[in-house]
Amino acid sequence: MEKKELVAKLLAAKEASGKTYDELFNNLREAISLFLEDEDLSKYDIQANPAIIANLELSNMLYA
Repeated sequence: MEKKELVAKLLAAKEASGKTYDELFNNLREAISLFLEDEDLSKYDIQANPAIIANLELSNMLYA
């Protein structure tokens, strides 16, 4: 059986991946945090620990 991995591509940053959605979202949160680490978030009107809103494109869905 082929191992599958979920991948998220970030604008202006690398990508995050994980074997589960929980792992993917945790890695995505970490990647965004590292990307913004040295930025002055107030300059962009971003609060500390903002919520992450993501759009997911699901392909090859199976229907019951």
